[in-house]
Amino acid sequence: MAGLPLPGAPVAGAPPPAPPPAPSVEPTPVGPISRLTSNGLRLKVAIGAGAILLVVIGWLVSGPLLAGMESSNQTTALQQTGTDMTKLDAFLVDTQVRDSKKTDSASLKVAIDAYQVKLTEADSTLAADQDRLDSLNRDIDFYSIFTPFQSSKVHANDGTIRHAKAALNAVAKAVSIWRTELAFYSALAGAEANADSADRAARNKDLTSTSDYYQKANALLIQCQLLVKDADVPPQFVPLIDAYSKVMKDVAGLADSLRAQDLPGVITYLQQLIADDTVIEFDQSAYLAWYSEKFNPLLKDYRANAVAVPRFVVTTTKLV
Repeated sequence: MAGLPLPGAPVAGAPPPAPPPAPSVEPTPVGPISRLTSNGLRLKVAIGAGAILLVVIGWLVSGPLLAGMESSNQTTALQQTGTDMTKLDAFLVDTQVRDSKKTDSASLKVAIDAYQVKLTEADSTLAADQDRLDSLNRDIDFYSIFTPFQSSKVHANDGTIRHAKAALNAVAKAVSIWRTELAFYSALAGAEANADSADRAARNKDLTSTSDYYQKANALLIQCQLLVKDADVPPQFVPLIDAYSKVMKDVAGLADSLRAQDLPGVITYLQQLIADDTVIEFDQSAYLAWYSEKFNPLLKDYRANAVAVPRFVVTTTKLV
């Protein structure tokens, strides 16, 4: 057994065995998957392009209709605003309270009551016009989204709206001033009316009513003393209120002393009343100058902007 080759051992002198063949590699099929991905991308692009096309078509078709509707609404709203602003112009130049006699409670109250009605109407008109203009601006912002190709038509009235808002701002300032003034005038007229009632009660020897009326008059004058410090109340009323207050206080004290049969008190208040009793005058010229200085700039600003609004008409060329 010795000398025999082992199984599998190479035989001496024999050629080496050939190497085994390399394993074959099958190619990965990528063509169909790539085609599917490409087709899906094309589909998405087509859908996106179609959607954009529909939006553009919608703009082109509905845009002119919406722009025309919005432009028509703006015209109607601005015409109504212009009509209202003519009424507001008449309100701004009303001078019935300004020209009333300030030391005549009856005529002053008539003027105040009439003007209070006009002020309420003007305030209501002002609020309606401001709301209308705010609504217009909101509509313009909204419809601008759907009318990109008709922007000039939708925004054609922007300048007019700005002028209208500026004019109404001037009215709002005037209304605020007049509210303060009317509060003062009402207190003043009430004080004068109560003082007149006290005088009549005194002549009728009704000391209880006399005292009550003077106390009411004095309370209203205290309101006047507070209000007259406001910058929107004519300073020409300060000496008038001071004189009234002194006299009212003296007369009220006198009436109380008489009712209480307090002779020393009666004498004291009589002496004080004589010292405080002066001729009460009102500087109407200075008041008119203050009034013009206060309101004419607002009136000029109002008209300078209101003339840009359709259907607005200046009611009078006079200033106040």
